[in-house]
Amino acid sequence: MTGTEIITLNGYDIKKIEPFFSWKDFFYRWDLDKFKNETPDAELEKSRNILKSDAASLLCEIVKNGEIELRGVLRFFPALSHNEDVILYEGASLKEAARFSFPRLLRKRREGLANPCLADFILPAECASGRLDALGLFALSVYYGSDFKKGGGYRDILKASVADGLAEAWSLETHGRAREFLKQAPYRTIWTDSSVTGGGIRPAFGYPCCPNHEDKRLAFKLLEAEERCGLTLTESAMINPPSSICGMYFFNPKAFYFTI
Repeated sequence: MTGTEIITLNGYDIKKIEPFFSWKDFFYRWDLDKFKNETPDAELEKSRNILKSDAASLLCEIVKNGEIELRGVLRFFPALSHNEDVILYEGASLKEAARFSFPRLLRKRREGLANPCLADFILPAECASGRLDALGLFALSVYYGSDFKKGGGYRDILKASVADGLAEAWSLETHGRAREFLKQAPYRTIWTDSSVTGGGIRPAFGYPCCPNHEDKRLAFKLLEAEERCGLTLTESAMINPPSSICGMYFFNPKAFYFTI
């Protein structure tokens, strides 16, 4: 891997991401989470078991028949922060490649609690002393073919819901390998020789901590997501195909999610 080249993952093996599929999140999307649903526990569990059985059978079927395809791209950049900005560089040249500006939580909080911004989780430029942090970008999609029409029937809704869950599972699987990808880069960051093996966050653009969907346009440009994967953005910056996710990898183990 040279510079900040794009890693293309089209045709990725779906069996590698199946173990990361979250049934808890799946039930939540179907309003079958026990914290969202007041149905008696026995009835709720019955409904969950039926849904899980249907979804698992459908997943086996679409995998066996090759009805879905994984398409995705990753890219890792050396990065530093300045106030609320995260600056991405082209390799170790310190030539600015792009810049994201993130909002800061401004509402009053309890004494002792900071008002966070995503840029706080990247090494500040004024404290860098020649060191570099890193930021990863990703765009991942579960493509279920042009012949699949997202309709209102149970099977259509179930299939779309399974695809959404697989997209989230893939973002989790790649997040677990992000440090491995980063260590292969020719430039060195504060995480290159770090003993930290996990942690960090992977907020998607549109998440409460980075609510501006328009940031996806810059991410798509840097990732060449349309050219490499056929992913496109609507006028409101929603991704097509719909079972897709675009976001960032922050490596700081002290990073956390928050709501603006």
